[in-house]
Amino acid sequence: MAVLGIALIATSEKVGNTMALRTMDHLMQWGSNTVKQAVPLALALLNLSNPNINIQDLLSKMAH
Repeated sequence: MAVLGIALIATSEKVGNTMALRTMDHLMQWGSNTVKQAVPLALALLNLSNPNINIQDLLSKMAH
């Protein structure tokens, strides 16, 4: 729930979005398996109305 909370709070501002992306990167490296499973959903929530090619590529790599 905390991972999704980070994404929901940071969606409205550019600086928050950048910092949340950095946090998601750290969570993917050091988080537990359940946290790693929530990160792709959080990344999708961060860029829901503002599609970013880099994030789409990252999400497709995580899916495969």
